[in-house]
Amino acid sequence: MESKPLSKRKRYFYLSVCVIAFFILSPIVAMYATGYRFGDKYEVMKTGGMYIVTQAKDFNVLVDNVPQKSSSIFRRNFLVQDIKPNTYDVKVTKDGFMSWTKKVVVYPEKVNEMYPFNLPETIDMIEIPKTVMSPVFSNGTTTLKKKETENKEFVYVKNLFFATTTKDVLIKNKISNTTSTLDQATSTVSRKKIAIENIANEIFVEWFGDEDSIPLYFCDLDKCLKRMSIYKGENINRSELFLDRNDLVIFSTKDGIYVTETDGRGGRNIQPIVMGDYDFRIDEDGTLYLKKDDKTFYRVDLKS
Repeated sequence: MESKPLSKRKRYFYLSVCVIAFFILSPIVAMYATGYRFGDKYEVMKTGGMYIVTQAKDFNVLVDNVPQKSSSIFRRNFLVQDIKPNTYDVKVTKDGFMSWTKKVVVYPEKVNEMYPFNLPETIDMIEIPKTVMSPVFSNGTTTLKKKETENKEFVYVKNLFFATTTKDVLIKNKISNTTSTLDQATSTVSRKKIAIENIANEIFVEWFGDEDSIPLYFCDLDKCLKRMSIYKGENINRSELFLDRNDLVIFSTKDGIYVTETDGRGGRNIQPIVMGDYDFRIDEDGTLYLKKDDKTFYRVDLKS
């Protein structure tokens, strides 16, 4: 049985419906594709996002307690996009590591970048012996005898702590791009256009490069500060940029050694490395050394 073709009237009707639907839905689809969403009261709003880069793979990222999926093959980068402008609780966790938390503000048409840090819950401190047992060589061959000799690493680390002038620090640490003074009341350390200064138990960071290249963690939305206070407490002895992270600062007090972040958006995380009255130094290879007293030194392993 042959079907009858649609009448001209029905064809015009369906065509009209399709044209109307096109003109109604096209703007909505275009707005959705460019990041617009409907709010709780059906108002149209522009969305934003956040970009979270963890220090290694297999960290868990939660936004308002909702787990997020990594957006990279290395499982380090998390892109959370097309979310309403608001304040979100962000948490980064991993078994065996301290948690990192922030209150992240999402602005319209902006993607907030975050670089969490998570120190191990248990940090290995390897004591550096003053002497080591070395084999005794006789006529070019090794005998079964050993003798106690001076440990070169112990001497090296001792020199890091007991250098008396800035020149000694530069020579013994072999750090050519770092300048420092050893006055505990007021000390300044600089690296890569970022200076850290201790004044009366308050730590300041300052950017002395071009304003166009100021790091993100000196800014909040469109407002940037070239100098800001990042920590104030009691008995601050020393502070430096932490290893290869220019957005982290390590500092010591009589109660312990801590790491804090320069980025103050949503609060600054502070995580302890060790509790107790320790001093610290970081050499040019990025190795962290601790001193408990004038005779006991430790090498710290942060890869636990």
